[in-house]
Amino acid sequence: MKLFAKKFFSVLLVPVLLGLAVSGQSANAAAEILPRSDFPICSAERNVYCIASVTFVEPIGEKPAVWIPNGTSTTGATFPTFEKVSYSGRYSYDGFDLARGYDGVYVRVGPANEFTDTMMIAIEPAGPGPTGQVGRVMDETTGKVRSLSPDMGIRVSVRLGALRPAITVGVSNTGAVNKVMDGETPVLTFEGMPVPVAIQNSSKDCVDETGIAAAKPYQLYAIVAFENGRDPFGIPGLSGDILVSSNGTCKLSSPTWNPTTLSFAFTASSPHFAPDGTTVNRGFYRASIPINDAAMLFGIADPNVAATALDLVFEDTEYGAQSVEKRVAVTKAIEAKKDKKGKEIAAAVPSKIVISFTNFQFSSPKMTVKVKSSQLSKFKSKQKSLVKTYRAKNAKNKG
Repeated sequence: MKLFAKKFFSVLLVPVLLGLAVSGQSANAAAEILPRSDFPICSAERNVYCIASVTFVEPIGEKPAVWIPNGTSTTGATFPTFEKVSYSGRYSYDGFDLARGYDGVYVRVGPANEFTDTMMIAIEPAGPGPTGQVGRVMDETTGKVRSLSPDMGIRVSVRLGALRPAITVGVSNTGAVNKVMDGETPVLTFEGMPVPVAIQNSSKDCVDETGIAAAKPYQLYAIVAFENGRDPFGIPGLSGDILVSSNGTCKLSSPTWNPTTLSFAFTASSPHFAPDGTTVNRGFYRASIPINDAAMLFGIADPNVAATALDLVFEDTEYGAQSVEKRVAVTKAIEAKKDKKGKEIAAAVPSKIVISFTNFQFSSPKMTVKVKSSQLSKFKSKQKSLVKTYRAKNAKNKG
């Protein structure tokens, strides 16, 4: 698969992702390195660092994707594409709706840029151009990438190697992430629905309340940080199921975890105005944290105390805080399902703490989730004692 990181606009954001993240990885430990090229489709010859499956999650039901190589078209349809962004093929299925303006998607999994081990999972609209070469489909009106269908969800399963995922940052409307072990190999599954993203012409469009977006297509991608790569996140032993999501991508980053204050801090940034120059862009940032991970990071092992123990702080230079809605919610744990013979057929799902900031205005709000100062001493003591216990639980349940 051809590397096109230099043409994928959000890759420019990723070098700042993990610069301040704290990790328990020893400075003397040899860090694992993500392979430099795009992941191939898994095969008998390659079953690590590869794409295991792609599934379209459509309103009419799920459609397993089929890889269609470059030079192959069952419809004869062509689309406007970027000449310098060509692909070796795309994923599609029989009956794909060509009215969307593309005939499949290219799924790029690989380094977010050439200097990092942070992994990008990018879903791009794809199809044959006028010459028949498959490429990234362009919106002829804006000159930017064509919008994905807002009703077309995608699920991507990726087989990893020695790297252990710690947190996923999704640019998605709704999303889910799950890590399981296949023997010694982590398998990470990301699923999401596209979300409208205000694209900037330059980073200057995201620094104040004068920036105007160049376009606002629906997009879907994710960034995965590892606990044992060269850019480690968090502390060893996290479940790999933490997911944060947002539509503010100028400075999108994984949260910075501070072990002294037991806090997450993150920034979501976007041009202030929509392409019409009048409508104000609004955003969201949502974090879904399994209770096992909340115990290791915040000292919170009882999800029912999350709302009273956590402080949600919103910081912005001008107008963002005027309409922001902040919320802490908890999902119920789901017990494992077993068949009549007692064999487990569906794994248990732990409670999750869901933290959300919604409806704020851009350009660059900073949001912090932290244990309240009045309770910090108590939860720091708990956090220190809980790390070992919940690391063992994650190892048993998640590998």
